[in-house]
Amino acid sequence: MDIIAGAVFEHDYPFVRDTYQEHDEDGTHNIGTWRPGVRWEMTMPDSGEACADGVGKQRLTVIGTYKPGRFPERIFYVRTWIDPRGKEFGNTKLRITTKQAFMALAKGYRHEFRLEDSEVAA
Repeated sequence: MDIIAGAVFEHDYPFVRDTYQEHDEDGTHNIGTWRPGVRWEMTMPDSGEACADGVGKQRLTVIGTYKPGRFPERIFYVRTWIDPRGKEFGNTKLRITTKQAFMALAKGYRHEFRLEDSEVAA
């Protein structure tokens, strides 16, 4: 796989429902939102299962690549998310990893998870 500046890799990613507290002049309010990842639920007798409430997207945008001499090639990229309702968000800080690690990341979510039967709207 050739990874070049400007390439965009997008794949499905599990999301769970979450809440955050917003403070204003009327007090504190709990606001529903989506968080990338899974939650672990206990199963019988001593095990757990990864569960998600919806499926969104993870978008990786390649900024550039660099091969420092005899060391592994590095990929510079930014990561953003698209929640199950289609809202894009994320901190666009520059991230750096090896080409091998980036290729694994670009393949999609690495673990099995169960999608809960629930409506997608938060």
